[in-house]
Amino acid sequence: MFCIRNTPFRTITSRCSVSKCRTSRKPTTERPVFSRAGLIGVGLAIFLLAGVLPTEAAPECKTGKRQAVKLEAWMSKQYAPRLRGIRRDFGAMGGTIVNLWVYPAKNPSRTAAIGRCVPVYIAQHILRESLNYFGVADSLVHQGFVGPYWTALGTSLFAESSLQKISEAQFHRLLDDRLDTESFHKLYRQFSRQDKTQRAFGLDVPNPKYLHGLNED
Repeated sequence: MFCIRNTPFRTITSRCSVSKCRTSRKPTTERPVFSRAGLIGVGLAIFLLAGVLPTEAAPECKTGKRQAVKLEAWMSKQYAPRLRGIRRDFGAMGGTIVNLWVYPAKNPSRTAAIGRCVPVYIAQHILRESLNYFGVADSLVHQGFVGPYWTALGTSLFAESSLQKISEAQFHRLLDDRLDTESFHKLYRQFSRQDKTQRAFGLDVPNPKYLHGLNED
């Protein structure tokens, strides 16, 4: 009678007695063991190396022909029955494409994003309307991460390293009627300036998403 013996490297067939054929050793595979310190070291290295390259200056905004502004807002579920009216209110200034998404519950995000080429009258209108559904925005996304004519409300698409916390007073300064488009965006860039370092793994490390050359305005 032939019996089959399994080894970690190959299967061996040989003659053996009936009693010996009843058992067969299964191949064993040794799993590599990684230390916790090693895993943390690898994670920290990836964190430090990602996204630290210099960023080129953005091109100038278009002049002459009017460019449509796009707004994307993530509305709390309670506003789902009113989306048509809300879309109309946000787009009341004209030249605005409004896309509304329904959050599955109450949207906890109060983050706002305004692209660097959005006219001041549209930007301020969007922020004023946002008070009815989101309250005062508490964070602004750096303009280097969004399209020049793109705006967003209640977004959770961006990491904390891509935005900056603001106060209620700073938010209301953006609504000042005396601001023109240039001064509005200068103020927005000032409030959304990124931190050069952040906390990670219990350490102060370079911000991996810091946009070099776009935080000095």
